[in-house]
Amino acid sequence: MFRRREGKIEAFDSGNTTDARLEVIFDRIISMLREDAIERTGCTLGELMDDRGWTKSIIPCTKQANNTDCGVFTCVNMFCELFGLNKDLVTQDRADCFRKKIGVCVMNGIIC
Repeated sequence: MFRRREGKIEAFDSGNTTDARLEVIFDRIISMLREDAIERTGCTLGELMDDRGWTKSIIPCTKQANNTDCGVFTCVNMFCELFGLNKDLVTQDRADCFRKKIGVCVMNGIIC
């Protein structure tokens, strides 16, 4: 999961993605932003904002212990980052609880 703010693109990686793979993903995100800017506004991204000096970084996340809980871990890590909560509480043994909580929130149209 990625977020962009103030000239930064930040990745939330709950897996163990290699640096080389993340670089490819970062480049694709920037390319998508450029294409989207032209489609939505008719202007290039560079005309809308300075896109040359963007920094790329990885936000520290707790890691999942399997290959199936990436969505749960990413969402909960982002929630913790947003609200300044301790990410050490995001553990594999709590994944089912987090998954249920996310499901209830989505079904009820609320943000936890």
